[in-house]
Amino acid sequence: MKIGISCHHTYGGSGAIATELGKALAAKGHSIHFFSQAAPFRLGAFARNISYHEVEVMHYPLFDAPFYTLALASKIAEVAYYEKLDVVHAHYAIPHALSAMLARQMLEDKCAESKCFKLATTLHGTDITVVGADRGMQDVVRLAINKSDGVTTVSDYLKDETIRTIREGLYSVVNSENGTGKRAKLEGVLIAGKTGTAQNPQGPTHAWFTCYGPTS
Repeated sequence: MKIGISCHHTYGGSGAIATELGKALAAKGHSIHFFSQAAPFRLGAFARNISYHEVEVMHYPLFDAPFYTLALASKIAEVAYYEKLDVVHAHYAIPHALSAMLARQMLEDKCAESKCFKLATTLHGTDITVVGADRGMQDVVRLAINKSDGVTTVSDYLKDETIRTIREGLYSVVNSENGTGKRAKLEGVLIAGKTGTAQNPQGPTHAWFTCYGPTS
């Protein structure tokens, strides 16, 4: 398989796990492409079946922070298209899974959805305990998780926290004042649900809604 891996290059668990996973997959014959601002610290010397793609960030005086998320999305889209990647494995929902999600949208007019790369996301601690716990970022983290084709965590504790966060989000879809599925609310039964859209090559985009209850 042709696999892209997006991770932090600095010292820390995500960079170490992502790099060692990539090296192990490369040793089994898979083609591995790393995306980061610098070469991951555990990558070491040249290795067969491994490519590194530096994400160059543009500095623009109008903005205080550089455009890393957008630059990463652009790089993933470029490599995914020309290298025909099968999977992009994002370590951290923010910014890596979000960037991969944007990259897939960039490629919508270049490759059919069924042929575009699949997105696997591995959540690390701060995805849920810090960034995900911030009310201003909860919806962004939830979006990155929901748009992933597969999600893994690095611990059982983080798995439980992730499930709790997702359930809270599904509950708010139906029961909050601004919930997109609030018309499904039923008296006497707590309902949780998810709204979404599906592309239709023959015409307008389809809307869908799925739910379950009781939530307790």
